[in-house]
Amino acid sequence: MTEFESYFLDIVNGKIIACEKMKRISNILLEQFYNPQEFHFDAEIAKKHTDFIEKFCKLPSGKLGYPLILEPFQKARLQALFGFVDDNDLRQYNECLIIEGRKNGKTTEIAAIETDMLVNDGEGAPQIYNIATMLDQAKLGFNACHKMVRQSPLLRKHIKKRASDLYFAHNMGFIKALASNSNSLDGLDVHCGVIDELAALKNR
Repeated sequence: MTEFESYFLDIVNGKIIACEKMKRISNILLEQFYNPQEFHFDAEIAKKHTDFIEKFCKLPSGKLGYPLILEPFQKARLQALFGFVDDNDLRQYNECLIIEGRKNGKTTEIAAIETDMLVNDGEGAPQIYNIATMLDQAKLGFNACHKMVRQSPLLRKHIKKRASDLYFAHNMGFIKALASNSNSLDGLDVHCGVIDELAALKNR
């Protein structure tokens, strides 16, 4: 049984306490898992992303340099997000809304996702953006990425800090912080965008 299947079954069966909406979502995901149609669950693709994060991403704060071990809910969420693909490996899900209280590791998790999308997603010249209403807020996620890269000898070797971004020369991709009121938001070729405090944005 995959980690994805086990977690969402535990929600449906009541072993994990969850709200009714999470139970509905769990049922939907399991229905897709057991009865695939246009999209199917590819466990290898799902694990490719969570395994990368746990192998290469280090904690950017607290126990600096320690491996980032995903909590079961984080691993299940990411495997659901990345694992459902069509026969050409195109993802079914392209958006994920995360609503959590403070000190649940959102910034660290998102920094790991951004690093994974920069290095491990098979995209040429991926553009990864941290977006918030103010640039200082956007830089919180960007700085977490930078600290994560610095803690990992392999990532530090290949991802370089430039004046305004983190650059991965192997595929010519970068991670950058932007404010939502920036004129440069028009015409971006976004591979992965992280929006902090989405409710605070005045213009979607």
